[in-house]
Amino acid sequence: MRAGPAEGVGRVLRDRRAARQQGRLRQPVAKTAELGAKFKVNATPTLVFADGSIVPGALPAQRLEVELKTAETEAKKLAAAKKS
Repeated sequence: MRAGPAEGVGRVLRDRRAARQQGRLRQPVAKTAELGAKFKVNATPTLVFADGSIVPGALPAQRLEVELKTAETEAKKLAAAKKS
C-alpha cells in the first residue's frame, strides 16, 4: 500500500522534531533576521543604492524610477568628488 500525503508530512515533522531535539536543526531565518538587523534592513524588498541610501518595501514603478535616477545622480557626484 502506498503512503499518502499525510504520512509523508508526518514523517517530515517527526524528522524535524528529532533534529531539533538533537540540536541538528539549523535556523537560517533567525540568522537572516540577525543580519538584517545589523544592517538596518527590516523590509522585503529593501533597495540599497550606491550612494548608501536605503528604501524599504516595494515601490510603484514611477517612484522606483525617480529613486534610481536620484541615486544615480548622487553616486556620480560622489565619484566626481573622490576624483578631485
